[in-house]
Amino acid sequence: MSTIEEIIKIEREATSQLEIAKKEAENIKNSAREEAVKILSAAKIECKAQTEDIYNKVDAHTIETEKNTLDQLNKKLNERKIIFSRQCNDVANWIVEQIIG
Repeated sequence: MSTIEEIIKIEREATSQLEIAKKEAENIKNSAREEAVKILSAAKIECKAQTEDIYNKVDAHTIETEKNTLDQLNKKLNERKIIFSRQCNDVANWIVEQIIG
């Protein structure tokens, strides 16, 4: 075989190997892209779940805080009702004493 034939043979083999390498690189790139999409999708789902969890915790905390505030206000209202009731009785008794007295 002549040198030219050997060069042509080597060139063909190199070209063939280059095409195979290009196809493998394309497959790797596509696989990487698909894997990246899967990872991104999973990350988005996890992020959404965590966001919802945070909102639920914040809502639960807000509800608990508001409930505590309402309980405190109701307690103060009941205390004032008792005080007002006592004062009304005292005033009524004073008026009766003033009229009768």
